[in-house]
Amino acid sequence: FPSHDNQNKLAEKKIYDQINAIYHNILSFQGQKKILQEHLSSANKLVGILKNRFKEGVSRKQELNEAEINAIYFEDKISQIDFAIHQQKLALSLFFENKILPEINDDVWKYQNENASLQPQSNLVYETQMLQQQLVEQDYKIAKYQHIPVLSFVSSWNWNYLS
Repeated sequence: FPSHDNQNKLAEKKIYDQINAIYHNILSFQGQKKILQEHLSSANKLVGILKNRFKEGVSRKQELNEAEINAIYFEDKISQIDFAIHQQKLALSLFFENKILPEINDDVWKYQNENASLQPQSNLVYETQMLQQQLVEQDYKIAKYQHIPVLSFVSSWNWNYLS
């Protein structure tokens, strides 16, 4: 029955969509990590500057503490991103039966100017729905005609013979 073929195609498409989502999650996390590392670098430079200013007596201890807290914040965010990347890579490796832990060297910024169409590229879902509708209509007809009295040729002859 053609519906099974469509169901298989939909299941396969769903798997590819899941792989695509995980892949782009990893790219996104890696892009975020890059930005956070730049912020951490700036925060560490600021800590260095404020340490020198504090030693010279130009700055207050509170300013130095706030700069150090800011640097710790970015370190924490980077470790959270690293954990999220690792989790996504584990999820991606499930599609390869955990035989490999994928390394993704692509860059999310490569896709920033790409105008990807958000329109569906196939009518697979529509075809499946139409096939399912036809199946329901066919089942309805079968159920409807099962309850209609039927006069068979044999019973008609028997009725004529007896009457």
